[in-house]
Amino acid sequence: MNQVYLEIRGSKITIPEGTQLLLIGPPGSAKIRFALSIMRSQLASGTKGVFATMTLTPSQVRALATKINTLPVGNLEIIDGVSSIAGKASTEKRSFRSLSELNSMSLVLLDSIQNERGGICCVDSLSTLLIYSDPSSVLKFVQVVSAKMKSQGITGIFVLEEGVHEPELASLLSFILDGVLHVRENDSQGELRYEARVEYVRGKIVDSRWVQLD
Repeated sequence: MNQVYLEIRGSKITIPEGTQLLLIGPPGSAKIRFALSIMRSQLASGTKGVFATMTLTPSQVRALATKINTLPVGNLEIIDGVSSIAGKASTEKRSFRSLSELNSMSLVLLDSIQNERGGICCVDSLSTLLIYSDPSSVLKFVQVVSAKMKSQGITGIFVLEEGVHEPELASLLSFILDGVLHVRENDSQGELRYEARVEYVRGKIVDSRWVQLD
């Protein structure tokens, strides 16, 4: 099995391709910047990246991606889930018609990776889906999509807002997926900063210390 890298501020850990990760953190764009920074090395190698957004507009995602060490935005396909919330037509190649139609969303997402082997996909966010569907349906969605991505060697990142759901939900998602990444706020120096860590990756010994994000 091929290996891929997770990199946080120059520190790399090796994980099997197809590893599925839960990214937890407070509301805000820090989680998205972190997810895009993780996607950077795989996109730079020429593999495809897919970013399914239900929080930021596609243009906002591209703007953030561009700021992160000239991330190769050309390799990044964005699936638009925001336009449907606003009742507008999307200009992206792929979009979600309705965030309450999880089966249709699964088909769109899986179509974007249909002919891919390797790569990386981020779904932002599960918290938005939980506004439109019950937790059991969202858990099934994650299970189906993550299993397909794993079978094709595509690394998955599923974003969850911290502090707005029952703790049991995060536990169930952690059980379904292969590891957990965590972003937090830290204002101990009198200035708000964001830190991140790899809490665990199943079957791996990882350095779980907090590191400051750029």
